[in-house]
Amino acid sequence: LLVGAGLFYLVSNLDSMVKQGIESNGTEALGTAVRVDSVSIDLTAGVATLSGFSIANPEGFSNQDMVRFDELSVAIDLGSIGSEVIRISSIRTVNPYVLYELQGTQANIDVVRARFPAQETAAEPTPGPQPVIGIEAVTISGIQGTLQSNLLSTPVNVNLGNINLPPVEGTPPELARQIARPL
Repeated sequence: LLVGAGLFYLVSNLDSMVKQGIESNGTEALGTAVRVDSVSIDLTAGVATLSGFSIANPEGFSNQDMVRFDELSVAIDLGSIGSEVIRISSIRTVNPYVLYELQGTQANIDVVRARFPAQETAAEPTPGPQPVIGIEAVTISGIQGTLQSNLLSTPVNVNLGNINLPPVEGTPPELARQIARPL
């Protein structure tokens, strides 16, 4: 009975627990506020959605968001878990936005990136076989960005439109190369 009650509590509060985890761990890791309006996880359908995600600019820069998107949704084929290829039905992002802001020669993104240690050597290969993942569709809609500097009279806004990637399959490093190439 206690285990059942615990599982019920976990499942019924999963969305708010994930939201809180993203905000607190993200803020701690990045050194600037990370916010999420809502999280929706449907375990039976294999779908997770983040809405209203934002990363604030670090201290010393404008009060605008450095990164934000309206929605990020991932759908996984639950039947593929445990099979040779784990199938992700779709990854969809709506209105991703990046503000690249310069104050003199210092950029907001570099301030955040400096919080992470530099990798001096290549990562050791993971022992054993890596999982093979198949992604059926990657859709990124409404890509936008702004370059803002105290040396420019006005910010430069860029609208990069939409990206629809064809299906890809491979180990995580192979997927990263396949996805990064067309981007």
